[in-house]
Amino acid sequence: MLSRKIAVVTGSTSGIGLAIATALAAEGVDIVLNGFGDPAEIERHRAALAEAHGVRAAYVAADMAKPAEIRGLVAEAERRFGGVDILVNNAGIQHVAKIVDFPEERWDQVIAINLAYLAGGVIVVEYIFNYPGIGSALVDAVNNHDIPVVQALAMLIAAVYVGVNLLADIGTILVTPRLRTRL
Repeated sequence: MLSRKIAVVTGSTSGIGLAIATALAAEGVDIVLNGFGDPAEIERHRAALAEAHGVRAAYVAADMAKPAEIRGLVAEAERRFGGVDILVNNAGIQHVAKIVDFPEERWDQVIAINLAYLAGGVIVVEYIFNYPGIGSALVDAVNNHDIPVVQALAMLIAAVYVGVNLLADIGTILVTPRLRTRL
């Protein structure tokens, strides 16, 4: 069922992301790896996936905190494989230090990646459907430390999320007779 699908797995050069990419490759999914790391090690992982599972595997370096690079990642996946069927939004980084010793540039990087990548999936969808919008705006606002815009967009996303869940619950109640009788 997954054979010959194309997956972009962010943060897939090590750890959980690499395990996800390996599991997908074992199912016959062509893989686009993405993440930071030693180029020689990344190439070894890419080649091993392709050889062990008989799939096409590529690596595209893109910083998930930069909307232009996210769009470039998808464009390269489309160029090499013809499209994107599966997105695993796994990117994340950490830095461990006492708060007084925590370098400001590392803090900015951790926040940018770990918060902004959440909108990365939205940016992928925006790119594929050629519809720039809220995902790009959110990532730009995070990168520019524009807190009021981040807050406004987060509230908008939360309101839409709650509204969609409410509608789904109402729809479920309306189409499930057993649930309607409990009202």
